[in-house]
Amino acid sequence: MHSALDATVRALVGGGAGGEITDVSVGIHPDSLGIVAGPETGRRPPRTTYDAKFDLPWSVAAALHDGGVTVATYTPESIARPEVAATAASVHVFTVDDDRPAADVGATVRVTLADGSTHDGVVDASRGSRGRPMSTDDVLVKFAGNCGTSVETTALAEAVMHLAAAESVSAILSAAADLVNG
Repeated sequence: MHSALDATVRALVGGGAGGEITDVSVGIHPDSLGIVAGPETGRRPPRTTYDAKFDLPWSVAAALHDGGVTVATYTPESIARPEVAATAASVHVFTVDDDRPAADVGATVRVTLADGSTHDGVVDASRGSRGRPMSTDDVLVKFAGNCGTSVETTALAEAVMHLAAAESVSAILSAAADLVNG
């Protein structure tokens, strides 16, 4: 699903959300289909925030409306948005055969607008895979997006990033305790 969301954002860079969306086609690895694009996904709004995290059509629609997905995408208020549910109903998922593991495979997205124009997004591999590794800055941005940017979370991120050179995990434990108690 992550590569499909990245491909969606790339389609947005091409102007994919600049008009009324009539169709969204998403190509993913066959192993992913039953997990994130089963028969109910995209045809009804997710019932829970957990459901939304495994609903590719809904997540793609949210990315089209919001310019991407974050932790805030998967809140009760966010999953109740009727405009996202309407767009999710226009998302069609198909499989792209590939012998590699699903996590190593990219995705394609084509957004079609009411005026007939199309905007494509393609990624060759999932971000964080061998084919598309994340930089240290990418990891820190993702960590901050998931955990926040408080002094305590920054200290925890620093301790984790320097784990290989640490004599013990005490700095991580201390930073985690400060985060929980802070």
